[in-house]
Amino acid sequence: MKITVWSAALATAIIACIVCLPVLNNQFVAWDDVQLISRNSHLSAINSDFFRWAFLDQYWLLWMPFTWLSFAIDYQIWGMNPFGFHLTGLLLHGFNTFFVALLTVQVVKISSRSNNVRLESNVLIFCALVGGLLFALHPLKAEPVAWATERKGLLNAAFAIPALMAYLSFACRQSEHPTSLAQRLASRSYLTALFLFLLSLLCKPMSVTLPVVMIILDRFPLGRFAERQARRDLFLEKIPFLAGSGIVSLITIYLKPVSDISFSEITLWSRLYVACRSLIEYLRLMILPNDLMALYDHPGNSVPLLSWQYVWPILLVVVITAGCIYRARTDKSWLTAWLCYVALLLPVLGFTQNGGQAMADRFMYLPGIGLTILATAGSASLYQHLKKKTMGKAALIAGMIAMLAGYTCVAQRLITSWHDTETLWTRAITARPHQAGRAYYQRGLYWLDRGDYSRAAADASRSLEILSGIGYTRIAKVYSLRAEAYERMGMRDESTRDMEMVNSLPSAWAPQH
Repeated sequence: MKITVWSAALATAIIACIVCLPVLNNQFVAWDDVQLISRNSHLSAINSDFFRWAFLDQYWLLWMPFTWLSFAIDYQIWGMNPFGFHLTGLLLHGFNTFFVALLTVQVVKISSRSNNVRLESNVLIFCALVGGLLFALHPLKAEPVAWATERKGLLNAAFAIPALMAYLSFACRQSEHPTSLAQRLASRSYLTALFLFLLSLLCKPMSVTLPVVMIILDRFPLGRFAERQARRDLFLEKIPFLAGSGIVSLITIYLKPVSDISFSEITLWSRLYVACRSLIEYLRLMILPNDLMALYDHPGNSVPLLSWQYVWPILLVVVITAGCIYRARTDKSWLTAWLCYVALLLPVLGFTQNGGQAMADRFMYLPGIGLTILATAGSASLYQHLKKKTMGKAALIAGMIAMLAGYTCVAQRLITSWHDTETLWTRAITARPHQAGRAYYQRGLYWLDRGDYSRAAADASRSLEILSGIGYTRIAKVYSLRAEAYERMGMRDESTRDMEMVNSLPSAWAPQH
């Protein structure tokens, strides 16, 4: 049987599903799954009331109507059996893997054409396999696949990736056969890209910066910035996309004030530090995913402004950007990949902080694709260079297999750590014990719910030690947890002391019961 790019892409999707099969044994975890899925009565029927709620309600300050619809469909089929919800997530990851493999080939072909490089069919098949598997098997993908609540990220990507592919097809046709602005706005590929993009926003607003990525790609590899008139038309093309992003951004901002952390709690300078540190840390984890966890505590304002610890990530971001700009004189692919990476991560870099996390593995599901394509293109270039060197080509393939096997082992361990609430938070604490303040708190809640009050109090105490050290302002809920554990244990004096601490903290941050 002849191997094609499409069959190679399908193979990566099947491998992705096989590797992630352990997710089907997982339960719902007491970290949003319970509130958003298993105890969400709105999912019980798909009718006019459901659609009114999904599109107009502010349930848990989330606006994701298509994700709610997918949960409701699962409920109609499976009831509240976690198996069915995880099966849908698994299939979505396989679907996304298939399209990432095709997107990789599409981008590599466009780039090679702009550089006047001819690629053989076996190199394109290599790109499909490597691109798809690098995306599918990387341990950073374990969280969005294993966490039922993160269906929103999987669905968002399931529309955003084909939307980008449709846009690239549209742009290539325009480069070959230019038409008027009115004609191009009415073309099938343009309308398909716009429609899929809008659907992605209905799942999760993570793709609001996708129009910026399109503009970056217009520069390279599409090469559509040739004339001033062309540049004007390019921006006019993006107006419907930008309008969709703007509307969803306004909805998100409207919902966020209750949950946002103010600048009085975390300063702009601290946000800049965390954003730059996250950009660098995500890059490191792409290469060496050795200590992934579900919750990365935000350092707050604990890092001194003039310290080397504060300066180095900002300096490194500047150096990487400057290096990519310098390299762009001969090879624009690095700058394109870097700018796309930053643009797609921008909504979750913490400038509008929502929650106590500094970063999250799930945030890299979409932004990591550009880096994956860059790595694949580099590997493909080396593969083609070694076409007459059998030993060199064998060594390259063996190295890729070894790396993917290592990624697979780590990813499967992470997926199984999401089996239940206890395994999830115990794994997070084990990975980074000195940065697991909120993980200790979450596990303490689990112990309290299970009636193991001594463990709940112990985890709350450890959480207080870590979070107090970084100046975590919303610490009242941890004192409240320990107070309740002490109360259940009959330790009234200790419980009273903790409740006095709760009452002494600003009322805005006190826990709401």
